[in-house]
Amino acid sequence: GWTGSNGTTPQKSVQITKGSTGNKTYTANWSKDTYTISYTLNGGTNSSSNPASYQVDTNTITLADPTRNGYTFTGWTGSNGTTPQKGVQIVKGSAGNKSYTANWSIDTYEITYNLDGGTNNINNPSSYTVETNKITLADPTKSGYTFTGWTTSGVTTPTKNLEIPKGSTGNKIYTANWQINTYTITYNLDGGTNNANNPAIYTIETNTITLADPTKAGYTFLGWTTSGVTTPTKNLQITKGSTGNKTYTANWSKDTYTITYNLDGGTNNPLNQTTYQVDTETIVLLDPTKTGYTFLGWTGSNGTTPQKSVQITKGSTGNKTYTANWSKDTYTISYTMNGGTNSSSNPTSYQVDTATITLADPTRLGYTFTGWTGSNGTTPQKSVQITK
Repeated sequence: GWTGSNGTTPQKSVQITKGSTGNKTYTANWSKDTYTISYTLNGGTNSSSNPASYQVDTNTITLADPTRNGYTFTGWTGSNGTTPQKGVQIVKGSAGNKSYTANWSIDTYEITYNLDGGTNNINNPSSYTVETNKITLADPTKSGYTFTGWTTSGVTTPTKNLEIPKGSTGNKIYTANWQINTYTITYNLDGGTNNANNPAIYTIETNTITLADPTKAGYTFLGWTTSGVTTPTKNLQITKGSTGNKTYTANWSKDTYTITYNLDGGTNNPLNQTTYQVDTETIVLLDPTKTGYTFLGWTGSNGTTPQKSVQITKGSTGNKTYTANWSKDTYTISYTMNGGTNSSSNPTSYQVDTATITLADPTRLGYTFTGWTGSNGTTPQKSVQITK
């Protein structure tokens, strides 16, 4: 109201009545208006710095951003217009009630998987929002390994089937944990003996394995066969990075061994075998012959002492060599002189390698020597030889 010429109490209805005189002075008196500021937050939470009211002389107000879990504030609409704006101001000197509506865009959060060389399950999403239904993480795979579970912030023990509940927010990082698989290697040796260097197990990280040759008495190793390898192959490899249990079969050919006879001029018994195999029945060596000699026995694969009874027993292996040992025979030369006297140059014995002997004539008083009979025949001969 007015004060002044009408008094000190503000009056809104002041009159200068007809008949009044004198100058008049009036002072306008005011009460300051307080205006409301209303906020429609659409599920968000207003900033504590945003006021609920203002007056004409209130310093310029800049509206702070509200917050909403899982959403990004895009701006206010309302008293400022229909286009969302951030940093809306109510400038000093403004008047009137204000109304503002918060506008939001939903946040999309990343899900990061540290797979350590594995392959993620196609059902595991790479992102989510606060409105996404509950996510249960599926198992990834990694060749040569077994998945033991996920770890993440606050979960240090590997856990399978971890969940991201509906209403969650924030980027997520999950680490796959693995246990290395151990695979068996089985060898079918058919009675053979495996090489000590051939392992019984391996993993995907094992360095390349080259299979060594097994052994089998009496047989030659031809090679390994396995799935996909039907031709016996030596030096098969399990390359680094392989997986799965392995089975290998040893393939063999039966060895044939030679039996060599050093006869020193003798003649072998035709029944003595020149070859044998590991499953040949026991062989008993028969005696050879040599003109002018007596067989003492065999030496060689049986030892250094001559033996007449030598056997190659069933189950034996290896080439054999036998040497015939002989003693030279000494033969007697006997003379029937019929009263004569033998020549001193006529020997009484010889051996097969004695130089040719020509018998000298004996003598008998009153007689003429007409020749020898006997081992040379029944017709007397003067020139008789025992040839070398």
